[in-house]
Amino acid sequence: MNKKGFEQIYVYIFVIIVVAITFVVGFKAINALKEKQSQVELISFYNDLDREVKKFYNADYLSADDITLNLPSSIKKVCFTTDKIDINLNSFDITSKAIMQNKYGGTSRKNVFIFPDTAAKPNQGYYFIKNLEVSQNPLCIQTKSGSLSFTLQNKGEVYIS
Repeated sequence: MNKKGFEQIYVYIFVIIVVAITFVVGFKAINALKEKQSQVELISFYNDLDREVKKFYNADYLSADDITLNLPSSIKKVCFTTDKIDINLNSFDITSKAIMQNKYGGTSRKNVFIFPDTAAKPNQGYYFIKNLEVSQNPLCIQTKSGSLSFTLQNKGEVYIS
């Protein structure tokens, strides 16, 4: 093998290594961007829900409307709770029940929980919305194609159904 052919092999190996590193770095960057997008969607959901509840709290008594909010597609259901009615954890699977017992019974009140909570960063899988109430405790709503549909009604407090 001549010297020129031998050097060409090193060039090919170097190009393959550079391309592989570029793919790995690009893949990691895309995954990080998708994770950030999911976090932003979740925070937007909490903010939009809070805004809608405030709007209905200040609306006329017995006013109601259907609401649809977007969520990350990895979230399968959202549960709402209240401290005015005893909570029934029997409807949850073992993992969800453990999460609810840990977060709901803690010192800081939370009344909105997402499942699976692995779809959120730590401390983002639950939230507190002031003046939000439910008639059954907990009220869990399945998401459909990355969105959550429900009805809000002003009954002195804002009830979700």
